[in-house]
Amino acid sequence: VDNCAIVFDGTYEELQRSTVDVVRMIGEQSPETSRNAHDAVELSPAEQSPSASSPRSSHEKEAKKPRATEIPLPNHEELKSLMSTEHQNQGSISAAVFAWYFKIQGPFTVFWVFFLFSLWRGVSIIADLMVSWWSSRAEVIGHHPDQDQYLEWYGIFIAIALVILIVRQIPFVIAMLNASTVSNSKMVSALLHAPTSFFDTTPTGRVISRFSKDMEQMDVIIPESLNFFYNMVVTILGSYGLMIYSAWYLFAVIVVLIAVLAVVYTYYTTTNRAQKRLEATNRSPMTSVLNETLGGLPTIRAYDMVDNFTKKHALRLRLSVRSVYSWRASQRWFSIRIDAMSSSIVLATTLIICGVVVSSDDPAQAPVMSLAITYSIGIASAFGYLTTMTSDLESGMSSVERVKEYCDELPQEKVVEYGTEPEDIAAPPENWPSAGAVDFQNASLRYRDGLPLVLKSLTLRVEAGHKVGVVGRTGSGKSTIMLALFRMVELAEGTISFDGVNIANLKMKDLRNKITIIPQDPMLFQGTVRSNLDPFSQVSDDEVWRVLDTVGISERVKRDGEGLECVVAEKGANFSVGQRQLLCLARALLKNCKILLLDEATASVDFEADALIQRTLRTAFKDCTVLTIAHRLATVIDSDRIMLMEHGVLKEYDSPANLVRSDESLFNAMLKRLGPEQYGMLYNEALAAEKK
Repeated sequence: VDNCAIVFDGTYEELQRSTVDVVRMIGEQSPETSRNAHDAVELSPAEQSPSASSPRSSHEKEAKKPRATEIPLPNHEELKSLMSTEHQNQGSISAAVFAWYFKIQGPFTVFWVFFLFSLWRGVSIIADLMVSWWSSRAEVIGHHPDQDQYLEWYGIFIAIALVILIVRQIPFVIAMLNASTVSNSKMVSALLHAPTSFFDTTPTGRVISRFSKDMEQMDVIIPESLNFFYNMVVTILGSYGLMIYSAWYLFAVIVVLIAVLAVVYTYYTTTNRAQKRLEATNRSPMTSVLNETLGGLPTIRAYDMVDNFTKKHALRLRLSVRSVYSWRASQRWFSIRIDAMSSSIVLATTLIICGVVVSSDDPAQAPVMSLAITYSIGIASAFGYLTTMTSDLESGMSSVERVKEYCDELPQEKVVEYGTEPEDIAAPPENWPSAGAVDFQNASLRYRDGLPLVLKSLTLRVEAGHKVGVVGRTGSGKSTIMLALFRMVELAEGTISFDGVNIANLKMKDLRNKITIIPQDPMLFQGTVRSNLDPFSQVSDDEVWRVLDTVGISERVKRDGEGLECVVAEKGANFSVGQRQLLCLARALLKNCKILLLDEATASVDFEADALIQRTLRTAFKDCTVLTIAHRLATVIDSDRIMLMEHGVLKEYDSPANLVRSDESLFNAMLKRLGPEQYGMLYNEALAAEKK
């Protein structure tokens, strides 16, 4: 296949006899040697002997035939330790969570909101009392005196209440927006600065749940609950005040009913709080399974695992729905008892006030008493709303608790502030690193506490401008070196220095701006070609085009007719893997750093793109220090040095020529396993590279 068209169909021998440019398309290697070249760095050198070419019997050859690498499966306890268990808080929501939530709303916001709500309710009650006084005065003298004056005052109070009703929402909305914005920003910042170990041990669904359901609670449910809560609190307090003003005998009844209500509410919230937390905890596994299924859908279908994942998702869904159902059922249980309590308040108020009115000789009390009965009826619904909203608010605060955990308690990458103790740490020079020398001094690394070391006492010096090929089998520590250089994982022991500057004493931004990596899986972001190559607009368009020409991708960019504004789909889906790799190479060229890391950068591209990448690396990065992890030994055979890793230990570090001359060299054993023809070609290339 070439340029999206089938140019030949047949056997490999027929392809060799055809006129198709085979070398350009698939390289000079045969299928056997190509496969061996790929496997060579994955198989342990200890599994083969340098004298493998000596005559052996067929039985011995069969016995020595390489077998598939056996990978021991982790036991159940090891699997459990791979992912951290989500912490589920117990008991009531702590005062610290409420204090944190009200703090991020803004200074004095809660005070002003509650003050305006109380002022609105007070003005509304005065307006109602004015109607009551007006009615009582009319009954005393038999007509409506000063009707215009009462109407004017009543209209004024109603207008004031209406204005306050509108104005009170302004600080409330601002407070809610501040809470959502600040919490979301803090959580994003905390996640972006979390170490890779956090993402290794945290399911994606758990993180998504914080930004979806929990943030929805903070954006929608909690503001609605708080609005009703403030409103109902001032309504009930105002109504109680008016009722006690009308008949002080009601004070004892109200106190008793409130005490009973408090007991019922406390009993309910203990269960409701636990159910809400359980619902939030059961939601994350369901989201994780869904995300895992969508990401691996082609593989699931290819291996006929649809039924397995369907059952897996159904199980998580059943647990989530079960917890939601029990939570809703407890809410209905509480609502019935609240309605009964509210009806009791209305009954007690009506009986007492009727008794007072009947026994009183003052007819002027009747309107005020009637108003008190009306307010007691309103209290019934207000109590129902208040308790329901308080319950929803406390349930919603469990989401605030979970968000606060990510904002304040998430593990963070090591932060270095220049000019602070324990040593006077200074910012690196502007042109650092000017040479690009890399020093490892007894560098050891483990991914998490309690796990074994994956990099063990690595000590070596990479000279400035040297091209180093890093080889070794899977799990030997090749990619771990790259993680250590970027400080994605901090060293357990030892140091790494660039041009004599310990990278542990640098800010992450300063360190990562000075080195470049071209990953195995090229990463492009949704946007344009320019935003992917130069996200901070630091270079001119001419420089971008020059780099695109250098890597041979400019024609593909021009084809869409939009130039550098050519649209890049999510993850670069509208570009082939090879084109994405070339764009990543262009991005590295624009960055113009002295240290370049290639993490198996040519493992997933065709030979033509591979050759172009290798040619660009030799010319454009000739003054840079380059560390390359390669699957194909041919890509690193002309390097200045070969670094051979095994089980996290540096086994060999020398020039390719010196290594191939030594019969005891593990690297030489790797080359011999490729076969006589391939071995001879790479042997000559290693010697030729030494003479350059």
